[in-house]
Amino acid sequence: MPYASQITRLIWPQYKLHLHVVQLLLTTIIMILAIVKLATLTRTAPRTRSNTIALGMGAKSLIIISYQLCTEHVARLRRYHSYKANLVLNSLEIVFWAAVAFLSMQANLKSCSGIGCGLGWAIFVMAIFESMLASYATMISFVDYRRFRYQPKASDVSP
Repeated sequence: MPYASQITRLIWPQYKLHLHVVQLLLTTIIMILAIVKLATLTRTAPRTRSNTIALGMGAKSLIIISYQLCTEHVARLRRYHSYKANLVLNSLEIVFWAAVAFLSMQANLKSCSGIGCGLGWAIFVMAIFESMLASYATMISFVDYRRFRYQPKASDVSP
């Protein structure tokens, strides 16, 4: 059974803060690359959804991760904390970042030239990595939710 304990150690909830910091950094880098890509478009090139989706998803991720960090670490906001909401939000992050990766890849395969091509592929790779980090955050949120749901409450335990 040592294999099961090794897996359990990988999804330990104490890694959440470090994971969220890495996600915030990666999301910020993706947004910066998307802004640079939009700035380097020529006037005749259309601004398609594949060019702007990284900005929208990045802003959404920053808000979601900020919510999770604030409700867990700020005493005045702890009453808004929900393990189930964190699980659902982290689960949705997987799909959203996979959509960013898919649309970036689709746009790069359709037409790719100049610096925008390199930026598009960089956004594609980072979006895949962000989706993988979101799946790891989902596993940790699931463990948190199960622990919260099945741990005995203080009122149930007799003194």
